[in-house]
Amino acid sequence: MFNCKMIINRLHIEDTCMEIGVAINCPFDVDVSSPKARILFECDGQTRRLPLRVVNYFRQKQEGSCIVVCNYTYLLDQIFYHFQPESPVTVTIDFEYGRHTVQALPFTVSTNVLHENPGLELPEEYMEYECFDGAAVFDEGIVIPMAGIENYPYTILFNLSGDRPELCKERNRLQLRKSGYSLKVDHNMLMLFTWPILKQFTPEKVKDLISYYRVHKKPMIELANGWYHIEILGGETLQDGDYEPTFEFVIQPATNEEVTINADMNFSFEITSSAY
Repeated sequence: MFNCKMIINRLHIEDTCMEIGVAINCPFDVDVSSPKARILFECDGQTRRLPLRVVNYFRQKQEGSCIVVCNYTYLLDQIFYHFQPESPVTVTIDFEYGRHTVQALPFTVSTNVLHENPGLELPEEYMEYECFDGAAVFDEGIVIPMAGIENYPYTILFNLSGDRPELCKERNRLQLRKSGYSLKVDHNMLMLFTWPILKQFTPEKVKDLISYYRVHKKPMIELANGWYHIEILGGETLQDGDYEPTFEFVIQPATNEEVTINADMNFSFEITSSAY
């Protein structure tokens, strides 16, 4: 059985404009590279079926599943003839993943949507307390996605000096180098974390996470709020006589005019380890 669920993370309706964002969770298939979603509108006997833009697609390796993030803004008066804002509109979403097609996906609604729409009443069984919104955190430059990372112990280096990266020095082994990222720092902190944290990526959870990282000395660095250029290097560095998997983050301040968002989910940051 193809188990598939959908969380509505974003829903904003104003006059004839509707913005919707969803996250679809299903079993991962390595042969599927282009999942598709479609949204079906029905109003006053008229039916319209339109694409729902896929903005992110990534694997949750440990869970054997994947998340497909979709969002788009629709102008209902351009979809339906003679549309009236008070007219009731029925919306369903269909999902195609390889040979699987699911019509009218079952869904829950993130509590974030309820907070943003205080007049919205919803039965408890439709409420979802996970609030993953990959589209927002990636598109706004809050998070840089790093896919393909193996479960090793890592040495983490933050390079703010502008000097030659440690991984580029002769005794170390550079395997990959990826530039072109911009990152927005809002809480005076840059942190490394795994995908599950995004499921409850709220201001309260971020504060708790920062406190936890400080106590347990997790990889993080304090920075002034603002935009930064980020270059990521991966490979092995010599640590106490042994080569250890290493990521090095070269960090340089950026202006708003220099910002470029690069949420490349297809680039693999997998490091080949000689120690593990």
